Amino acid sequence: MPQDDEDLGEWIDKMERSKKSLSRDLEKSEGNLESFSREYKQFKEEEKAAQKKNWYERLASRVSFFEFEFDDMREDHENAINLLDYDISPGQIAPTALFISVVFLVISALIVISPMVTSIPPMPMIFQIFFLLLPLASFFYMVKFPNLKAWQKMMRSSEGLILSVLYMAIYMRSNPSLIGALKFAADHLSGPVARDFRLMLWKIDMRIYNNVREALDDYLERWQPYNKGFVEAFDILETASYEGSVEQRNEQLAKAVNELLGSTKDKMDTFARNLKMPVMALHGLGILLPILGIIMFPLISAFLGGSNVVFYLVFTYNVLIPAVVYFVMSNLLNQRPVSFSTKAGNINREPGVVSFSLFGKELNVSIYFFSVPLFLGMMYLPAQHLYSIFFGSASFSISPSNLVLFKEIMFPLAIGVPVGFHLFIGYRSYVKRQKEIVEMERELPNALYSLGHSLRKGNPIERAVKKAAEDEQLDISKVFSLIYRNITESKMTFYDAVFDERRGAMRAYTSKLIGTILEIISKSAKKGTEIAAKASLNIADYLENISDTQKKLEALLDESLSSVRFLAYILAPLIAGVAVGMGGTISKALYTMSEYTNMSQNVTGGQGLEAGSAGMVSMLDVESVIPPGVLAIVVGFYLLELSGLVGTLYVRLKSGHHPARRNMEIGRVLILSMIIFTTIALVIFAMFGGIISGVGV
Repeated sequence: MPQDDEDLGEWIDKMERSKKSLSRDLEKSEGNLESFSREYKQFKEEEKAAQKKNWYERLASRVSFFEFEFDDMREDHENAINLLDYDISPGQIAPTALFISVVFLVISALIVISPMVTSIPPMPMIFQIFFLLLPLASFFYMVKFPNLKAWQKMMRSSEGLILSVLYMAIYMRSNPSLIGALKFAADHLSGPVARDFRLMLWKIDMRIYNNVREALDDYLERWQPYNKGFVEAFDILETASYEGSVEQRNEQLAKAVNELLGSTKDKMDTFARNLKMPVMALHGLGILLPILGIIMFPLISAFLGGSNVVFYLVFTYNVLIPAVVYFVMSNLLNQRPVSFSTKAGNINREPGVVSFSLFGKELNVSIYFFSVPLFLGMMYLPAQHLYSIFFGSASFSISPSNLVLFKEIMFPLAIGVPVGFHLFIGYRSYVKRQKEIVEMERELPNALYSLGHSLRKGNPIERAVKKAAEDEQLDISKVFSLIYRNITESKMTFYDAVFDERRGAMRAYTSKLIGTILEIISKSAKKGTEIAAKASLNIADYLENISDTQKKLEALLDESLSSVRFLAYILAPLIAGVAVGMGGTISKALYTMSEYTNMSQNVTGGQGLEAGSAGMVSMLDVESVIPPGVLAIVVGFYLLELSGLVGTLYVRLKSGHHPARRNMEIGRVLILSMIIFTTIALVIFAMFGGIISGVGV
């Protein structure tokens, strides 16, 4: 303590200088990525954005003047809110849904009642029913909204859940620190799980949690209702951190990884066995039966008459049935267990860009450069024909020529093929690169076994890397070949050969999984080749186990996936084409029968046909028969919607959340299905329509 006033003044000045210095250090440390983690700055930005309530939270807080909850849904809502970290209570969900349904009820009532009190023409009954059911549908959707968002988070977390256990188990083999393992996983993961881990570390740092175990207990409690295997794996990791024996700790760490993989396999096995019936129901009741029903529409329109049949057709096939298929598909996907499905990192290739060589120079051109001219070229004939119908004197013919029907059916084709081309070609090279890197990740255990055995023999790291690169049949050999060249030719260290910003292997092959594993081996190699050998072999065992589990999961789903793909590529467009062709043939037959009846009555005075035949024809309102062109356009657009839905279903069942793969699959389905549909419809109509014209009915 200062003894006099002069000493006191010096002491105060010193404290002020220390305070300013400490303040500068704190500001500097907050901006320094290494003071907390390499992604700390990113987390701070994410956390700042996360503090803002989303639209659902804001709406719930404003409209929930009172709270009530359905007893049988309270637990599900609590679980979803905890997982999503929403700042609302379960009692606010039902009032929010009620408010939204009341809003839709008022809007629907105004739409339905307005024709009664104004001069607006009355709408078809099916639209009135739709608007009256809309409030009820919106209520159920909003009640289920938190659960749907929780499922979306589960799907986006599928890769991170397994990788988090893997990374922590690998880290704890050399250092049994639980918080160190958590930091390591947070630094090397991406997606929702990475953000959750960074949030836990931040709360520990801010003393919101007293220690890492308290933070993990709170976090795992949120995941307990959704993935018990993940929770049990973390419990085993926590137990392993207490083990004093290295051998017992390693057994516990291996058990943690196996526990999560075994739980995932059991869930997927149950899901795959229960998948056959929903897929069959989706095929038959949601897709095939409605398409076959198209054949009956010309007869229905002939008996009923009036223009409302067209509205019913459009609404049923372009709104109602796709909505039902989407609902059934979403319900099915909600039951899919979380599985391991890696995604490549920042691939050095943008989707929507086509690369090709011209005069020895590589060019990158936007896919729009090809898809837009294709669309304009294919749309020329149908657009010209439809313009003459809607703005000229032409109309849809009940008995069109083959050329006219071709122009009309070209309309959905001219949309489907260019869009499919855009998606398929635009994402093909991107997905191909993605699959190449994912295949490298699957082959990584083979290279690590080779690397580890070579290091165990006492070979230096560069010779061990050369050994790992010898099997040129494996794609992963490209990574180790590049590392070896960097070490030998550029005289780089192993770490620089992997992570150098200009020539590192991870710049050419951007895989977070491979990069993380090689970083661990690099750090282990600094402690000696024996430690690096053990690390390589242990990691290879973990990855081999994950790879085997993933192959088993794919085998479990293989039968159902083949069925879905066959439906999308062949069955649906084939049946749709037959239905449109036969529907058009029936329309032409009715028209020809009517013309023949009229001609016979004019020539013979009504004696040319039997009374029964003439009476039957007179019952039909032939002028109201749905034209084949309208039928083809409506079914064509239905097939466009169906291709997108089934393509999404296929990718989601197989790989989880992969937007790039989904887009490419939808593009492939659109191209093939629309070509098959158009070809079959035209062939059927030309063949049977020609027979009808030839025999004159």
